[in-house]
Amino acid sequence: MSRGRRRAVEQSQDYSQGHTLRTGLQISDILERTQLGDAVVIDILDMDRAVAKRIVDAGASVVLNVGPSYSGRFPATGPMVLVDAGVIVIDNIGSAASFLKEGERIDVVGNDILQHGEVIAQGRRCKAENMIEEAARAELSGGVRIRAESLIADSVSLLRNSPAAFLGRADPDLSALVRGRAVVLVAGPLTKVGQSVLEQYPGAIIAVAGKGGAEAAVERDLTVGAVFARVDDAEPSAALGALKSDDDVVAIFIDQSWPLVDGSITGLLAAGAKIVAVAGADAIDEPLIELLDRPREQTASSALVRLDGGGRIVALDSLELLNQVQSSPPRWQLLLAGRQRTVIAVGLALALIVGVVLGSTILAATGSTGRQLSKAKADLTQLTAANETFKQQQSGVDSFLTGVQPSLLVNQLTGRKVVIVIAPGVDPALGEAISGAITQATGSAIGVIQLTPKFLAQEQQASLDDVATRLSSVGASLTSAGPGVRVRTALSQAIATSVKKSVGVPNVQGQGFLNALASVGAISVTGTASTRADLVVFVVPDGGTAAEIAVLSDLGSRFAGNSVVTVLATPNEPLAGSALIKTWTAPSDQARLSVTDKASSTLGRIALVQALAAGAKGRYGTFGTIEPVLSSLT
Repeated sequence: MSRGRRRAVEQSQDYSQGHTLRTGLQISDILERTQLGDAVVIDILDMDRAVAKRIVDAGASVVLNVGPSYSGRFPATGPMVLVDAGVIVIDNIGSAASFLKEGERIDVVGNDILQHGEVIAQGRRCKAENMIEEAARAELSGGVRIRAESLIADSVSLLRNSPAAFLGRADPDLSALVRGRAVVLVAGPLTKVGQSVLEQYPGAIIAVAGKGGAEAAVERDLTVGAVFARVDDAEPSAALGALKSDDDVVAIFIDQSWPLVDGSITGLLAAGAKIVAVAGADAIDEPLIELLDRPREQTASSALVRLDGGGRIVALDSLELLNQVQSSPPRWQLLLAGRQRTVIAVGLALALIVGVVLGSTILAATGSTGRQLSKAKADLTQLTAANETFKQQQSGVDSFLTGVQPSLLVNQLTGRKVVIVIAPGVDPALGEAISGAITQATGSAIGVIQLTPKFLAQEQQASLDDVATRLSSVGASLTSAGPGVRVRTALSQAIATSVKKSVGVPNVQGQGFLNALASVGAISVTGTASTRADLVVFVVPDGGTAAEIAVLSDLGSRFAGNSVVTVLATPNEPLAGSALIKTWTAPSDQARLSVTDKASSTLGRIALVQALAAGAKGRYGTFGTIEPVLSSLT
């Protein structure tokens, strides 16, 4: 069935039946087991195009995403690729994902996921028009500009940390093989066009990258001169016996910090290859927006490889187009002219600069999705104007509330001690504003703890756990827990308590632990947070990656477990229904949790104090800032 026919059937019937669930921690493992018509369960925020295409190619009919598929911070094209291919996408299913088991059968009807006729999970069905609107909003918000700026910073960092790759330091055996020669790098299955082009150039050196490249070489009976593999990847080595070669194959191992294809291209260029034609990889001829859409750890190396290689790097299939346009001079020589290399390199550099300066309004069209984008932009222009009017009205309300705030808050928190924890990505000045509101409520803001990105970094969790083991009361009691659990538990115990007689009592061991975290740059502390508070305010950013959300969720649950109440707040966006709440890791502690939003406004801080006061009296829930609403989370 064609994509158009498949999509028409999906939209007209709006239901599906009989999908086998495929679950797991790694998308690669899931897709290896996926068959035509299966439903895959993932947890990916802002999916890139490459992952989406792998899901489509695997034959999946349904994608069930634990969190949101689209953050709105950047026009990620992955979700649009899935929708355009007719794949049903249900996201925001939250903790109900725990009921979805490998190999079981489910049905999808609307937003509901059913098993044996009963609804076991619900989410949001992603539709083309919604994806278009969210992509347009992301463009207007400057997300592309931010990603482009990150790309430049990451590229500079990569140059500093891996200069050898760009200074011509080559493997001598590889240099002897490829210097001055044309090389075809096979990274995956060859297309018919690629195979046809390859047959026209029998003198080209064949190199393969990874297991996919080795399998493609065996399938096409190619004579291989070089193999590129990961340092710890045994699969290509196991495939060497099946490779056809005239002499000994040169084996080159790529560091784990580099994407395999990018590292292979860099190695060939450094070894003196005259041209590198890449087959079986989509990343060579992608536009800027798709480059930025790739995972951040891959974009810097790809950009630098393009700039370093210029016109010496091409997609093998594209050579067929050049053959059709000009039959002479010989095809590959067209790509070796110094002038054209310069134009290509400068063009890419200008594209990067334009992406930074103008915020880059480029958006890759995906079928019917791209044709509706201009209308969505016009609608958003009107929405932007209306939003500005609302902001002006809200500013007037905020000014009025600033004047009456003391009378609204007085005596709300008498005798209560509050510690404020600020997550990375939140303006530290917000801690001072919240402290002022607590003081006006006659409470005591005993300290502010600012978490740094190091506290959330996955690679730092083991070291921080060691600090907790040596210096906190947690000790080695949680040795079987996952990475970071000990340090998060120790932090919550150092600053919060639900035992009345322990509130405000100096905690010498806790102070030593906080000092140690501060000395290694994981936190900064003002005030006397270690005297322990009975109330906690935990301010988290409006968004974040799935990994960051998981850490913040776990930390918030531990604050809730050690305090009378923990109020989870954002500077602007509402938390109710967010991925952070839906991935909460300690259901038994939710009874001590309240959430609120817009803490950067006077109205939001009034609601925050109300949430603290209500929690001190045993009432917990969601506190809206426009119309205060209390609804139980239990």
